[in-house]
Amino acid sequence: MSPLFSSPARCPRLAYAALLRRKNFSSAVDRGVMTPSEAFVETLIKQDVKYIFGIAGSAFMDALDLFPIAGIRYISVQHEQNAVHMADGYARISGRHGVCAAQNGPGITNFVTALQGCYWSHSPVVVITPDHSSMQTGTGGFQECNQLRIFESMVKYQGHVNNPKRVAEITARAFDVALNDKGPTQVNVPRDYWYGKYDFTIPDPIRIERGPGGPQSIERAKELLMGAKNPVIMVGGGVASSKENIEAAVKFAEAVQCPVVATYLHGDAFPQNHPLCAGILSYGGSLGAMKVAKDADVVLALGTRINPYMKNPQYGLDWWPKDAKLIQVDIDSRRLGLTSRVTVPVNGDVRLFMEDLTRYFTSPEGKRAAGQLLDPKNINSRLSRARAYATEWETSLKALTDDMKLCQPGRVRPRQALAAARRALPDDTMMSVDTGNLSALSSSYMPEFVTREPSLIGPGMWASCGPAFGEMIGAKLARPDRAAVAYHGDGSWMMNGINEIVTCIREEIPTTAIVFNNRQWGAEKSNQVNFFGDRYLGTNLDYHPDYAEVAKAFGAVGLRCTHADEVSDAVKAAVDAQMKDGKTSIVEIVCTRELGDPFRRDAMALPTRYLDKYKSTNVDKYSPTGQPTDM
Repeated sequence: MSPLFSSPARCPRLAYAALLRRKNFSSAVDRGVMTPSEAFVETLIKQDVKYIFGIAGSAFMDALDLFPIAGIRYISVQHEQNAVHMADGYARISGRHGVCAAQNGPGITNFVTALQGCYWSHSPVVVITPDHSSMQTGTGGFQECNQLRIFESMVKYQGHVNNPKRVAEITARAFDVALNDKGPTQVNVPRDYWYGKYDFTIPDPIRIERGPGGPQSIERAKELLMGAKNPVIMVGGGVASSKENIEAAVKFAEAVQCPVVATYLHGDAFPQNHPLCAGILSYGGSLGAMKVAKDADVVLALGTRINPYMKNPQYGLDWWPKDAKLIQVDIDSRRLGLTSRVTVPVNGDVRLFMEDLTRYFTSPEGKRAAGQLLDPKNINSRLSRARAYATEWETSLKALTDDMKLCQPGRVRPRQALAAARRALPDDTMMSVDTGNLSALSSSYMPEFVTREPSLIGPGMWASCGPAFGEMIGAKLARPDRAAVAYHGDGSWMMNGINEIVTCIREEIPTTAIVFNNRQWGAEKSNQVNFFGDRYLGTNLDYHPDYAEVAKAFGAVGLRCTHADEVSDAVKAAVDAQMKDGKTSIVEIVCTRELGDPFRRDAMALPTRYLDKYKSTNVDKYSPTGQPTDM
């Protein structure tokens, strides 16, 4: 039996909830006389909420008390920031709402960092923010702050319950907007508004059907593609958000016989073992994929805003095809043309757009009109060139991985660690990759994502430290049948990952973390190596515990690798512990301090000082190796 569905005998804490679930109280009431707490919980039932993440607090305890009867499991975490990360992971893997709630004031302000990440990643997370008493506003009372102003720039909708009779209406609206507009929302409830006796009607969920885009923009997109000899399909997070979208992308690519590139850390948007897949773009990704993109005369960008960071040169190649025509398809019109000059903007559902074009280009009419797009010579030319680039990159990547010059006794080169870990991961693994120089190298060492469903969570444009483990805890609840694996550097692990081992053990949610311990804040140290003459201030983390032993002390499986030959076996054992034994597992890989390229060459410059006392810190050239002197 999966530990996520343990028997009450194994976990007495769940006995009461299990009994009530068997009584089938978890169907929603449509209307009636009830308290606002009851109306709130009935609205959650209507929205099919199964899990809420957070830390209990008196400001919402009246509603919290009803969760077991409603069939809602409250996952008690170690830090409220991780409650949002878990809700985010659950939402992105399941395609449903992720929900979190915590005490007003200092509890919900811990949501901030993680919630901004949800906003940039378009994740449908609903944050329940119980507030101070309605009669306390402006008095400087206990835990009082302006909770609406704090969150206003990072949510798609803010619902403030200004009358207890409106709690069901406002809660339902927040859930509707989160899914329909693809982003986080807030429900703010003064703590005295949970009480009372009122007549409520519980709203039904509203789900909007969207179209593939405007008829004229779709026709223009077809015309542009039909005139293209060297088109490239670029898939992003909007495609990776559902199995249906990924399947539609595969069928469309096969219909038009175009190479497909995935945006940074969205490798799950297209199966990496597919013959048309050219690889993952940008930092740590495939040079072959970037060469394919550079050659494009038309780029069809599907479900991506094409963030400017992604377009930075890599491996010495300025790869973004500046002269190519751009067709950009996105459900949010505000993202069209936001970072790149767009030739044909299409505001529509990316799956419906792909299905529309697939039908057209596989029809007799479409095949006759396809022109350059389906010309056999052009197809052969672009696909053979993409295959040649891929082969060339595979050879180069193998050389990068196998290079022994930077090896050290008792430590594993990061690339070798990533390659060995990939060999041990199941094909259907769910992964979250944390922020950092080392773990971002993983773009070239990803599983092939053959299951064609949401599988990979990256740090996105917000790139906060430490979300990966929490995201995988949420993902595991969404899909207990799949392995959940988080990649962390040692810095992010200590900041925001290690404490949630306790949550995994207590809540019986087996999850795996792989900690690449290189004893540094690698992304920032890379800047000091390349721009600041190897002056390391605040970036070395020379003291650290044995993370495997710490994991064991928490009650998890702990494994430690100091040689590349140990990594695959350790990762396999950790995943087996999760999937077969229901145990949380931590693998520590002791790594060298080898670094990748700086993240922000576009935003850094060599320092030139003008005061005499600082002139000794001037730097006139970049590091010749890009590697630290204290390996």
